[in-house]
Amino acid sequence: MDWATFEPTGGENAATDGLAAVGLSALGIDPAAVKYQNDTNGKSLLDGLISHAVSVNGFGNSFDNEQGFRGLIAASQAASNNVYEIYDFSKQELKPVAASKGNVAFQVIPENAAITLKDSSGQEVEPVEGTLFNLPEGTYDYTVSCNGYKDKNDSITVTGEDIASHNKQIINVTLIRESSSSDTVNVTVQVLAHDGKTCDNAVTYKNDPDKYFSLLKKDGEEADSITVKLEKDKGTAWDALMEALDESDLTYDASKGYVSAIGDYEELSHGSNSGWMYLVNGKTVMTGAQDTTFSKNSTLTWYFTDDWSKDYGSEDWNDDPDDPSGDPDDPDQKGYYDDTVGHWAEDAINKVTDRGWMNGVAERKFAPDTTLSRAMFVTMLYRIEMPWAGAPDKKEPWPENSFTDVEKGSWYEEAVAWAVANDIVKGTSETTFSPNANVTREQMAAFLSRYTESKDSPSQSAAQTALPNEESQGGLDRYLDKDQISDWALESMSWAVGQGLINGVTENQLQPKGTATRAQAATILIRFDERILQSN
Repeated sequence: MDWATFEPTGGENAATDGLAAVGLSALGIDPAAVKYQNDTNGKSLLDGLISHAVSVNGFGNSFDNEQGFRGLIAASQAASNNVYEIYDFSKQELKPVAASKGNVAFQVIPENAAITLKDSSGQEVEPVEGTLFNLPEGTYDYTVSCNGYKDKNDSITVTGEDIASHNKQIINVTLIRESSSSDTVNVTVQVLAHDGKTCDNAVTYKNDPDKYFSLLKKDGEEADSITVKLEKDKGTAWDALMEALDESDLTYDASKGYVSAIGDYEELSHGSNSGWMYLVNGKTVMTGAQDTTFSKNSTLTWYFTDDWSKDYGSEDWNDDPDDPSGDPDDPDQKGYYDDTVGHWAEDAINKVTDRGWMNGVAERKFAPDTTLSRAMFVTMLYRIEMPWAGAPDKKEPWPENSFTDVEKGSWYEEAVAWAVANDIVKGTSETTFSPNANVTREQMAAFLSRYTESKDSPSQSAAQTALPNEESQGGLDRYLDKDQISDWALESMSWAVGQGLINGVTENQLQPKGTATRAQAATILIRFDERILQSN
């Protein structure tokens, strides 16, 4: 057969000749038997392909290499005029292999826990790297251990099907703290769900508590709750849940303080707002399960909701006291309050009161669950910066601001002037500050971030180490509504989340434009003081 298209030196490149060789081989034509037209030297297509080879880099570049070597393979198989279709994998013998970097990965809490894995003969298996194992078919026993925690023992099975399909198993293991003290508390754990067949994806624990039932078991029998013993002020809500689930032999998908599934109840399975939430003593908390500890005997309630936005923790508080800040000139208001006893933020409220950053709205009343205004939050920051703020003989000569809605002589005028002068706040327009508008969560993050940046030497260098960075940016990834963060607040919100100042209202909802309560503000300020200011 003559090959009339190309010159005797071969085609334009190895890729061209290689593709031609593959095509001819698929027809059962040997590329070595295909001669160049008008070539008296008897050169073939195969000769032309080989002529493109260079001494160092194969055929010269990656594309030519790929197509050229495919042509060589096809030519070698078609040498006996056999039909060889290099792209027809149905005629090739496929051999299953295990994933090259491992097929079983452990995710453990705490992260420094040791993993001991043994095969059926008792032989210990070493990881490929870190907590990643490459295991052949079989059953394996493992122990996860860490000083200060209870060991956990269990087994896993790797099937031939797992290996053939390259399935990677993720084994989540959370160790429970051992009590090193006789000072313990009892935590009664409830894990509640509702009938998924009749709920129409519309059941919430707040509105339909009678539709919930327990998933827990004790000694194989259904149990309304399980009580666990934890070390006071150290054992966490996460520890309590893990111990209750293990005792009930309930399957779960949970890692690093986040619960995505318990039993058959998986987040998003009942709608886009469905998932697991929890209460402590019937109240929502603003910390993650790994950070929530217990100072007294308590009840911990985990429940599956079809819509977190209509459940506990999503309430809009519309109370509007005449002066939501309290009287900044009345030091006698400082102290404890009747309406914060047993409140989840009681400790933080007492601390901000003792430090003079917040005051009650009336005698023995703090109104922890009322919303917070922009003026109030700026005033709190001013009191942190200027402990004498509000004293008649300590008025600071801040430049007069240009906002037409900041009332002369108001309790917040000086604070706003200070914040504007230090680039901590911006107006809601060129002429308005909107002092009585509810402060949003992203606005609080921006105020705190700018305040940190405004700190003078010697604390400035330390403060800047806490400013937005790539690591804290990653903290937003777990929140499904992170795209709702305003562009101007993205860095500040990332920083606040990364520093642990602001947490989600649920495990995966941040609500950046949501309002904040006085209790939430008190908690955020204490975190800000302990994690940012005191570290500088």
